[in-house]
Amino acid sequence: MGSRSVYAMPAGKSEPRVIASGKASDLGEPGGQQEKQCLEQGTVFYGKDKDTVTVMMALHDRNGEIVAAVKVTMNTFFGQTDQNAAARARPIIKFMERRIIGSLDKLE
Repeated sequence: MGSRSVYAMPAGKSEPRVIASGKASDLGEPGGQQEKQCLEQGTVFYGKDKDTVTVMMALHDRNGEIVAAVKVTMNTFFGQTDQNAAARARPIIKFMERRIIGSLDKLE
């Protein structure tokens, strides 16, 4: 499995920041226009290089509101397409959404 980074828009800020990552050095790093667009509009982004594929998707709360953008990087394979990369990333995002909803339920 590859790596994950979670971006959110801090209160009072106009650009997203990394709030969780597999690499501690990434925490607090600014996101770019794609991260901002994913947070604001739920746009899915896809990128591929020789060995990896990266998919960025919106993370939703129980009300369907976008609360974060998650970038998932995975190993690629011959014939990798944007559709099957998104299909591979979607269960990871859904698992994270269930964890967030479960955590929020414990706070109430």
